[in-house]
Amino acid sequence: MRPIIFFIILFLSSCMKESTLPTRYDSRVVGAVSSFKEQSWGTCWAFATMSTLESNLLRSSEWSKSGEKGHADLAEYHLDKFNGFNRHGRKGDRQEGWYSGQGEKFVGSNLDEPEDGLVVHLGGDYQVSSAYLLSVGGAVQERLTPAVNNRDFNSFGNTSSDGVLLKNNYKYFLPRDMEWLSFSGTDEQKREKVKKAIMKYGAVASAQNMRDEPLAIASDGLEIHMNLNEEKLNHAVSLVGWDDSLVYKGHKGAWIVKDSDHKDEKTGKHIGIFYIMYDDLHAAKDKYMGAIAFSNTKENTFKEVLTHSLHGWRYNTTGKIEYIRSVFDSSTNGHISKIGYVSLEKDNEVNLEIFINKKKITELNFRHSEVGVFVRDIENIVLKEGDLVEVYQRNTSGKYGFDGSFMMEVLLGKLPKWGDPVSVSSKARVGEAYYKVIGESLEKDFSKYAQLDWEASKEKKEKVSLSASPSLFIYIE
Repeated sequence: MRPIIFFIILFLSSCMKESTLPTRYDSRVVGAVSSFKEQSWGTCWAFATMSTLESNLLRSSEWSKSGEKGHADLAEYHLDKFNGFNRHGRKGDRQEGWYSGQGEKFVGSNLDEPEDGLVVHLGGDYQVSSAYLLSVGGAVQERLTPAVNNRDFNSFGNTSSDGVLLKNNYKYFLPRDMEWLSFSGTDEQKREKVKKAIMKYGAVASAQNMRDEPLAIASDGLEIHMNLNEEKLNHAVSLVGWDDSLVYKGHKGAWIVKDSDHKDEKTGKHIGIFYIMYDDLHAAKDKYMGAIAFSNTKENTFKEVLTHSLHGWRYNTTGKIEYIRSVFDSSTNGHISKIGYVSLEKDNEVNLEIFINKKKITELNFRHSEVGVFVRDIENIVLKEGDLVEVYQRNTSGKYGFDGSFMMEVLLGKLPKWGDPVSVSSKARVGEAYYKVIGESLEKDFSKYAQLDWEASKEKKEKVSLSASPSLFIYIE
C-alpha cells in the first residue's frame, strides 16, 4: 500500500501546485508593464527584448533603486545599432520608409567582419539581444538617446558618434538570468513555466507569425490571433499575462500580448495589446524564440568586458567535452566582478575555475534548471595590466555554447531579398581558447573545434570553419 499512497500524495501535490496559478493574470494590474511604443523598421525583436527587461525592472523595483524615475524606459535603437551583428552599408542599400536600412554610409557593428552581417533595422532575434547585453554590458536609458523614426534617418545616425551614441554616460542594465523556457518540455510544461515566470519576473519575450486581420474580437474588445499553419516566424512580441477561460472555436486559453507594430488597418491606430491563443504554433513554444525570460536585471558597473565571442551563443557543442579553457590578457588595472556563461541542458551543473598568471584564484559552482545565458558575481579578483587570465569551464552536460559564423533568419517573413536568411561572419584566433575531449590526453585549440570534433552538417561545418569561440564574458571594474 505504501507505493500507492506515495503516488497519490505526489499526484495531489502536483495538482495543488498547478492550482496556485490563477486562471487569469495581467501584468498591467501589478504595474509591471512599461509604456506602449510603436516601432520603426523591422525592429520588433529589439522592442520585445526591451519591453521584457523594462517589465522585470518594474516588477523588482530595480529601476527606481538605480535612481531612475518614472516607468522603466530602455533604448531599443541602441540595441538595433550596436548589437555587434550589423554589416557596413553598401551601395544600393535602401534608405526609405520602414522596410529599409541606413544606406551605404552606415558603419556596421560586426567588428569580426564588418562587410558581412545583418542590414541594420532589418531583423534580429533573442540570441542577438543576449549577445548585445553581454558584450555591451547591458541595455541603456531611452532618455539619453534621440527620438528616432523611419522618416528621419539622421536621428538614428550612421556612426557611433552621431545620432544614437555608443557611449553617453549611460547606466547599463544587465539581466543576470536569460532563460530559454521553451527550449525543452511539452507544450503544457512550457506554458506552466512561462506563467510562473510572468508572475515572478514580469513579461516573457516570445514570437509569432502575425497576420493583420484578427480571427475575432473578445468580449473585452481585444483582438484574438492564432496561427496554426505558417511554419516561419515573422514577428516578436512579449507575453504579459494570460486568460485560461478565453475560448475561440474550440481553442481554449490565450496569452495577453504586448506588441510594438500591430495596427488597425482601417484607422492606422497602433494596437499595443491583444490575445494569442495557447494553440498558436509558435507563441510560448518555439525552441529559440518562443519564451525567453530576461530576469534578475540590475544596474551593471564595469569599465571593460573581456570576451572572444562577439556574437555570444549561436551553436551548441556535441559530444563529451571535459572542459573549455578560455585565455585573456588584461589590458587594464582593476578587478573581476562578474562572469557570464552559457548553460546547456536542464539541471546542468557549471564549474568555473579562474587562474591569474597560472595561479588558481577561485572556484565557483552553479546549477541551472533551464537552458540559458547567466551572469554571476565574483568576489573581487584584482587584475593588473598585462595579467594572464584563464577560465576553465566544466559542465556536467558535456555541452557548451559557442560563437561561429552562421546564416540567420531575420523575422521578416516572405519579403523579397531582405527577408532571406543573412550571413553573419565571426572570427576566432588561434590561442584564444582550448578544449579537452573526455578520454583524450591533450587539449585542442577551440578555433578548430568545428573541423575536428563537431558533429554537424557539412554546410554548418564549412560556414563555421575556423571561427569557433566559446561563449564567455568577464567584467572588469
